[in-house]
Amino acid sequence: MEIAVWPRRRSIRDGAEREEESRMIEIISALRLNLCNDSWILPAAPNESFSTTWIRDRIETLRCAGQISLNIWQKEVPKKVNILMWRIINKRIPVREELSKMGIDIPSTLCPFCENEVESISHLLFECNWSGWLWTRMGLW
Repeated sequence: MEIAVWPRRRSIRDGAEREEESRMIEIISALRLNLCNDSWILPAAPNESFSTTWIRDRIETLRCAGQISLNIWQKEVPKKVNILMWRIINKRIPVREELSKMGIDIPSTLCPFCENEVESISHLLFECNWSGWLWTRMGLW
């Protein structure tokens, strides 16, 4: 089976990226496609039926074993707030510190607002003088 070559924005680095690419190619090479009807099954789920709710609850249970549940997906909270909280908890806010850890070349990791500390999620949201001023303004609003 011939494997397609995907265009990339940058070349794959050695180490973990190279291993992931090799593993992905190995998995894809083992796939055999046929023309039968598809359906999603989940052997561990009740009735083997696919359910994103069941998967989310299972992942949350595994992640928080022995801890208080951090299930942030609440219907009463606006979707944007749920997504922001998920991104904060999982360090998915593209602050300079995280971008640098991912190997993205940036001129400086200092906070662009105060230029005194590394721009981390904690600094950006809570510690920077600029964010304190912004939170105060939002509270007055």
